[in-house]
Amino acid sequence: MRHILTAALGVASLAACGPAETDRATEAACAIAVNKALPLLAESVKVDVAKIESGKSGDALSCKVTGAQEHLMIDATVTCSGGADALMECTTIDSIQTVAGDVLYP
Repeated sequence: MRHILTAALGVASLAACGPAETDRATEAACAIAVNKALPLLAESVKVDVAKIESGKSGDALSCKVTGAQEHLMIDATVTCSGGADALMECTTIDSIQTVAGDVLYP
């Protein structure tokens, strides 16, 4: 397997109320986005995910992925709320780039 995702994919609802719930929902959405983004990368890009940092504004989602060798920024759009299945269906990967700014996708 060329990509290794070690982040937990426990998903909270994006329809959360308080700040702590919102943070968990954003983290869960980023885990889903990373899971969807890694297969889009070229075979030569190896990512062993050690840490995911997340941020969300409206439908826009930004995920910083720290790995043993590669560090990536994944930008996605999330157009729904709910559990893992719903998020997998409504999360679109907009771009993937290295932290240095090299575009990897699209």
